[in-house]
Amino acid sequence: MKPRLIRALQRGGVTASLRTDLWGVWRAPDRRGRVIGTLSGADVDVMRLQDKLKPLGDGPATVLTWSGNTKVEPAASSVDPQVFISAQPAPASVLELILRKMTSPDSRDALRRACEQYRHDFEQANHPSAHVTMNWDRLGVEARPSPSSHQHGSLRSESYSTACRRLAQLSDRLSSADLFILDLTVIREMSRAKLAKTLGLRPAITQRLASGALRGLVEFYATQTSVSSRIGQPYL
Repeated sequence: MKPRLIRALQRGGVTASLRTDLWGVWRAPDRRGRVIGTLSGADVDVMRLQDKLKPLGDGPATVLTWSGNTKVEPAASSVDPQVFISAQPAPASVLELILRKMTSPDSRDALRRACEQYRHDFEQANHPSAHVTMNWDRLGVEARPSPSSHQHGSLRSESYSTACRRLAQLSDRLSSADLFILDLTVIREMSRAKLAKTLGLRPAITQRLASGALRGLVEFYATQTSVSSRIGQPYL
């Protein structure tokens, strides 16, 4: 990904689909100016999975705006050469590597959506206050929640229950080894080298194991929610 395109997005630009697997970048949301560059579909999927891009407004996800760190990175020409040489980028996660190897946009989209749903369920099920209820009678009438807050609490409780149910079903569907790999790959976003060290296996083997676990994740969420449509090609 070209740094100047990232800087343009951080400064308020947008990216929109030009055709299958190709996205253009504009400096302004109205897209009246010229396209200043292009991103691959894989680049966009990776940034969406990293919560760096989100749909613009309530419209379809064909126009995306920046939602990540708004600190604009300086251009390479303005950085001290010694600092620039010594700064090493963080290694890509094994999830990013697998996502970039997928040539089918539909398959990448299915994987991204499944990972997003899995993270959402994980967060909801582990939220410290997601399933706490209050004894409002002991607190007094004045402390009772408003109808809107009661509704919010009910929705939160329902979300917690749904997340727990799905994670329990996922646990029944996949092996404990696959679940452990999903935690390391999707939740902790380990690099291939770190994952290999954690599992005590060669990097190539760990990536194959991660691919298998992610395939199971996609297939599970395809049956549970609308995260994926029928796909003719293998997910990974």
